[in-house]
Parts: sequence; structure tokens; C-alpha cells
Amino acid sequence: MAAAAASLFSFLNLEAQTLNDEEVRAQLIKDWERAKAYTIDYLNTVPSDKYSFRATDSIRNFAQQMLHLAQSNVNIIAFVAGEPNFISNPQLETSKTAQSKDSVMYYVIASYDLVIDGIKKINTASFNEKVKFYNW
Repeated sequence: MAAAAASLFSFLNLEAQTLNDEEVRAQLIKDWERAKAYTIDYLNTVPSDKYSFRATDSIRNFAQQMLHLAQSNVNIIAFVAGEPNFISNPQLETSKTAQSKDSVMYYVIASYDLVIDGIKKINTASFNEKVKFYNW
């Protein structure tokens, strides 16, 4: 599982090729911590009564989209670093009880914490390995 690190880190720019593995890890942690902070700001900005907002019937509402983000974070780090997937409910996005502001905040923050912790633990030797992630 740890061999899948290349999938998670494919977004690094060309400058990262000159960094050593520990510098790459440090930059990833910094990037994920920044993403967590601005996502929390975003979640706090949206009023509780707008978490059910849906721009059109064919897309997720705000809470569902944020729960989807949390599930994606957890699925990727579970695959890449072998971290436990604490979101075992594949229907989380559609669960009415999970769509409150407090619940969404919990899942999103916990997902970022899991990713950051996983990056801290991952074997950096696997950063350059190529793996198949889902059908990619």
C-alpha cells in the first residue's frame, strides 16, 4: 500500500524534483496543513442553514460536497499510506445526520488530520514508485 505514494504526490511541480525525500515530505505536510486551514475557514464562513444548499438538483448540496472531499482524502491516504479508513460508510454523503455543520466539520477536519499524519509516517522511498490507483 505504501508503494502508492506516487499517486498522492503527483501534483508536485517540477521544482520538487530537486528536493530530497524529507524536503518533499515537509512541503507536502505544509501544503496539506494550509489546505486544512483554508477549508476550515470556508466551512466556518458558510452559515449552518446553507449546508443543504444545492445550486441545481443534479449536483451535491454543500454538505454532501464537503463529505465527498473528506471521503476522498481518507480513501487516498488509506491506499497510499495504509492509514485506517475511519469513514466506512460509503453512503456518508447521503446520510441526513452527517450533513449538519458540526458533523461535516468533524469529518473534514478528521480527514485532513489523517492525511497529514499519514504523510508523516509514510516511507519516503516509495515517493517515486509508479502504481495503479483504482483504474488510473
